[in-house]
Amino acid sequence: PPLADCVLSASVWRSGASVLLGPPALHTRVPLAATPLPPTEHGRPSSPSATSSRLERAGDLAGCTSVRSQFARLRFLASTTKAVRSKLGCVALSRHSWATPLAPRAALLPSPHSPSQSSTQQAAAEAANASSSATASELDVSFILQYWGGVREPAQKLVRLEHVTKRLHWAARLVGVRAELLVNDDSPMVRHGDLEQMLGMLTQHDYLILSPNIHELRAYNRLSLLARGSCLVFMQDDDLPPLPTHSTAWLAHPLALLRELSHVGSISVRTGLFFVSNYSEARVGVQTLDDLPGRNPRCSFSVAIKGVQTKVLVEASRCADVGPLFVRREMFRAVNGYNESGTRSGEPASVRVDCELQARMWLAGFATLNLGFRRDSERWQSPPGQHEVWTKPGMAEGHLARQVDYYHRFETAGSVTRLKIESTARNTNSIFSCPTSRLRARPATTMDCCVVPCASSREGMAATFGFASSG
Repeated sequence: PPLADCVLSASVWRSGASVLLGPPALHTRVPLAATPLPPTEHGRPSSPSATSSRLERAGDLAGCTSVRSQFARLRFLASTTKAVRSKLGCVALSRHSWATPLAPRAALLPSPHSPSQSSTQQAAAEAANASSSATASELDVSFILQYWGGVREPAQKLVRLEHVTKRLHWAARLVGVRAELLVNDDSPMVRHGDLEQMLGMLTQHDYLILSPNIHELRAYNRLSLLARGSCLVFMQDDDLPPLPTHSTAWLAHPLALLRELSHVGSISVRTGLFFVSNYSEARVGVQTLDDLPGRNPRCSFSVAIKGVQTKVLVEASRCADVGPLFVRREMFRAVNGYNESGTRSGEPASVRVDCELQARMWLAGFATLNLGFRRDSERWQSPPGQHEVWTKPGMAEGHLARQVDYYHRFETAGSVTRLKIESTARNTNSIFSCPTSRLRARPATTMDCCVVPCASSREGMAATFGFASSG
């Protein structure tokens, strides 16, 4: 595509990194008009060549428009490049030397109905109007799926997976979003990765990668680099979405929230957690995680879905469970994706696949939401007995080690990281309609600190910062 290198540079700047040019990288684009068209036997340029040249110039101008749009969003670029040049010891340049002025799209592409514009301008306008956005190659959603075929009933799993792939694309069409599916087949050593069946499930716009049991976190990170969707949806192969004719809320509601709330980085349509590590029953006041009251969202927020204001159940929480998990692609890359350390190949990531990622996103200022539904039939379903890998030797020990690591890094009582996550979650929940009075009087547990401050929040704020939280 035209100016693909510049589009890549804009993405690098958006990620927080810098783009440097050395002398060999400096070059000048040759004007297309300088290349003469081959004559025909009548001395005139041939029609195919003329059309090709016209389309090339149109594509180039449309590419310039796309690049300008990419850089127009980088309002910090001038100060950032100045700081980078200062660190490198570069000579001072004029204030306009870092980039050319950004012109609006309307100024670059005159109306196609204008009688005074040239054929090149007409072609450029047609090429730009054919694109729905400045980044036409991007999609709305990238479904990212990790597949493992080494199970007791592979035929049953493949049938179920076929239902999953069909329902994903079906729901995307009904919601009106452009989507793709990227699958990592992590078991090519088992029945050759069920390759024939897998290819039969995918459309021409989907992707399949064969990996030698690299583990789900590594698979998700690699597929995210290939994804073109602005929203990544991380899924596991044993979860099934509802029939689209019954409900598409699991897709429409998260995307509407992401459009409405720019600081939200991830959304779960499964459940939320007040805490992650294992605490004693006396400390928490419940027997198991499943006994926690209010695991479903207790707040609500109104969003526009196809022009209709819809009230959705939502709550910001320290961790929102994967299955599936919606994550903004740019924010996912900004925190360097999933943490691949501390997990062996073939072993589930447990807290690393959702909570550890979201803790780092919270600390970077990106909120995590837990989305609820009026009916259980609107949720994704996980049949009993599907999570076979959790029964394998060593899994419990690895899971406990990752929980302890999470506790010391993000959940230690009174720590700066825990207080920041809780206070940022409360700031996000202040946007929603929440039962704050009821929760102040009767919190769900002593760890219920993300809607209103709890005792540990006030004690921690006083001990760490010298004052108590009033939020």
